[in-house]
Amino acid sequence: MADLTVYDSQGDEFDPQAEELESSDEIADLALQSVKLVAKISEKRVIGYVRAAASEYSRAEQFYVEYQDSETTAPLRDFMNAMEITFDGWSYEIRLEDDGSKLLRVMDNLNRTRFPDQDEIAETIIGMDMTGDPIVVTTPTFESALGLFRSVGKQSNVAITTTHQEQIGTDVDVIFVVGNEYSEVNIEE
Repeated sequence: MADLTVYDSQGDEFDPQAEELESSDEIADLALQSVKLVAKISEKRVIGYVRAAASEYSRAEQFYVEYQDSETTAPLRDFMNAMEITFDGWSYEIRLEDDGSKLLRVMDNLNRTRFPDQDEIAETIIGMDMTGDPIVVTTPTFESALGLFRSVGKQSNVAITTTHQEQIGTDVDVIFVVGNEYSEVNIEE
């Protein structure tokens, strides 16, 4: 069964139609650490950052969307579809043009995202010991992070963030750090 929960950037559940809402320390931690996407494929669970507004003229707010479906065979696609349906139902407009939502915009092209040496780098990451601290991979673009995610995320729990960290507020095997200061993909050891 599919379950989708929307949180604000403080980790408080958001639903304009509900009265009693919960909080999530995990989501609050992810927001503080600028995490844009967490995919725990083994749990069929995805958490993603998005900006959305109540109307075309409203200021976009920051949200984290948590999606879990034990029966899904395509968690990222189903996450995107369920998120769009939920926000549409609230008459909220998802703002994919905002910098913070760039990852979701790039996800639309996930199957076409490739870069030189992607397969070799992914094989290196998959072959590394993932029993201790997460493996940190720096990358210059969301496109390269998602290209690697496509290969590595099938077998590992991964996160994509825009700030350099060696740990984040949830258990993952690989952290992809995206930043303009990185000229190439680099695996930190």
